[in-house]
Amino acid sequence: MLEQAAGLWEDRAGRSLFRHDPDEGFPIRLVYDERQARTDERTRREAELAVARAELDVEGEELRRRGDRHAAARARFQEHQRELDRRVDAHNADVRGWNERGGAPEAVVERLDEVARALGEERAALEEERRDLEAELRALQREVDRVNRANAQHAERVDALAREFPTVTMQAGEYREAIRREGRRVVSVGREIRVYRFGNANELRLIVAHELGHALGLGHIDEPEAVMSAAHDSRLEGAGVTRVHAADLQMLRSTCPQLAGGQ
Repeated sequence: MLEQAAGLWEDRAGRSLFRHDPDEGFPIRLVYDERQARTDERTRREAELAVARAELDVEGEELRRRGDRHAAARARFQEHQRELDRRVDAHNADVRGWNERGGAPEAVVERLDEVARALGEERAALEEERRDLEAELRALQREVDRVNRANAQHAERVDALAREFPTVTMQAGEYREAIRREGRRVVSVGREIRVYRFGNANELRLIVAHELGHALGLGHIDEPEAVMSAAHDSRLEGAGVTRVHAADLQMLRSTCPQLAGGQ
C-alpha cells in the first residue's frame, strides 16, 4: 500500500521521491479506536444496503420484463378478439342472408352449424385466456406492490443510515515527525504515518498518499480532486482519486522545485 501511495506521486513527478530505509523505516500505524469502529460499521451497513439495492434492481427489471410480456400477450389477445368478432359478424350476416332467402340447403346448414360450433369453441378459449390474463395481471400487480414496499423500506434504511452516520469532521490520518537533537546537531528524525480510519483499500491508499504529501512538506489545497485536498483528512471525499492532480504537482514544484519534474 505504501508503494502504491508513493507511486501516485512518483508517477506524476517522473522521478523517485521516496527512499526505503530498512534501518530507520517509515512505519504506517493503523490505529483502531472508535473512529475506525464507526467507519467499519458504516461500511458494513452500506455494503448490506448495496446488496439489497442490487437485488431490488434485479427484481424490478424482471417485473418490467414480465409487464412487457403481459402487455404483448394482452395486445395479441385483443387483436384475436377483434378478428374473431369480425368472423362472427360475417357468419351472422351469412345466416341472415340465407334466412332472408327462405332458408339454406341442408349441406349449407351443416356448414353453418360447423362454423358456429368452431366460433363458439374459439370464443370459449378466448374467454379462458382472458381469465388467465386477468389472473396474471393481478399476480403481477401484487409483485409490483411488494417491490414498491421493499423499495420504500430500503429508502427508509438509507435515510436512517445517513442520520446515524452524518457527515462529520473526523481525522482520517496524520503524518508525525519527531526530530532528536544533541545541541544544535540533528541526531535523528523519526517519521510515521498514523491512519485512524478507512473504509476500503482505495481510501487507505489516498490517506497514505495524502500524508506522504505532508512528509514532502506540502500543505492543503482547495481542490477537491487533489490528493492534498483538506477534505481527505476528515470526510474521505474523493476517495476514488487515482492520480496526483495538476494542483498537487504545482504545489510540489513550488515547495520542492528540485524534486518536481514530469508533466
